[in-house]
Amino acid sequence: MLCPDKRPLRRRWRFLAVFAAVMALAASPSFAINGYFMNGYGPKANGVGGAGVAMPQDTNVTTVNPAGMHGVEPGYDVYFRFMHPQRDAAIDCRGIGACTSVVEDASSREFFAVPGFGYVRHLSEKFAAGISMYANGGLNSTFDRPVYAEALARIQGLRPGQRGFKTSGKVGVDLGQFIAAPSLSYSVNQYLDVGISPLLSIIKFKSYGFESFRPLSSDPTSLTNRGSEYVMGGGVRVGLIGHLSKSLKVGAQYTSKLRHSKFTKYNGLFPNNGKFETPRHYSIGLSWQALSNLTFAFDIHQIQFATVAVTGNSGPRLNEFVNGFTAPRLLGSEAGIGFGWRNQTVFKFGAVYRFSDRITFRLGWNGADQTTARNQTLFGLVSPSSFRDHITGGMSIRLGEHTELSWGYMHAFDAERRDPSSPLLGAGAKANFAGDALDIGISRTF
Repeated sequence: MLCPDKRPLRRRWRFLAVFAAVMALAASPSFAINGYFMNGYGPKANGVGGAGVAMPQDTNVTTVNPAGMHGVEPGYDVYFRFMHPQRDAAIDCRGIGACTSVVEDASSREFFAVPGFGYVRHLSEKFAAGISMYANGGLNSTFDRPVYAEALARIQGLRPGQRGFKTSGKVGVDLGQFIAAPSLSYSVNQYLDVGISPLLSIIKFKSYGFESFRPLSSDPTSLTNRGSEYVMGGGVRVGLIGHLSKSLKVGAQYTSKLRHSKFTKYNGLFPNNGKFETPRHYSIGLSWQALSNLTFAFDIHQIQFATVAVTGNSGPRLNEFVNGFTAPRLLGSEAGIGFGWRNQTVFKFGAVYRFSDRITFRLGWNGADQTTARNQTLFGLVSPSSFRDHITGGMSIRLGEHTELSWGYMHAFDAERRDPSSPLLGAGAKANFAGDALDIGISRTF
């Protein structure tokens, strides 16, 4: 009896392994949209504002709902996201102590590129399996001016050139997350599909220029300027899609907290001695095929940033700067200083218009609650991830029977977060941000 040739299958798994390694290294700090989550993963999702819980478009569907694998052709998708965020930060200390000027700077890191990958195979009429690899990020910036240290020096009456007045040195943070999501879905009947994705997460982080905050840390030696550190963790995602009629579908997904091993280089920065969790989040969505060539989708996505310490714990308060910080509130402690983010509700709307057998157009909108209260602006200057309104669009062109080229574009409108009287002795704090992202990808069906 002849043995089947396993070389093509081995090549596919070898490709997946190499791609996973590239993704882990490339999960450098990126420009996120909804907190530090992307609005959508891949050009097709990006083009419709991220709506897709009930509207599978390609093999990247497992990034939002593993039950959607039955709704896409078997094959794979490879894409790159090119991002151009613009972030500005300012501390207005005029009139406080001896300060007579505004300390401001723009982040010098404005361009990022992050890859993504999806793969789906139908095992039978009932079962489908696949994997997606994607990245999150956004808690990042690189300011060439030491805004915190300079503002404190000016308040104390120091001038450039005097001892203790720092005039150079970068300040910022870099956070990137790579997630691999092997997935399995089951078609219960003609009305219901369900799916599950175990999630493997790798987080890369480093901070620099936070010397001014050493007196506020439980471990000042593990706060800043210690290079990159990687931690691993995991969780699970479950989803379902209900077929209410030939033209109407409803979908839902729930993703658990992703729990990671503790940072050791930065246990004096993150609460609970270096603990980092990715918050649980869940979505519901509808898709409606209004015409044979026109489909609409709408998702509501809830991200529970307030339930994890690193994003949910409050930033420094004015009374703490005046009266001193208690031990539990020091950076790295159980209730230590965080970014003060609130839970975020995201609304996603998209339309897909199949112009012909070869060309498809997409249009979308993504709108979200503000994650950060005004009085949390100061500590969040280095992590401006509170984009609220985004418009998206894109198209696909079929190049052959099995190959399709797609692009998706997103523009995040200018936003501003301002606290006229921050905890830094009443100094004003302001962050401005805007950005663009372009996804370009290739789809290949079997």
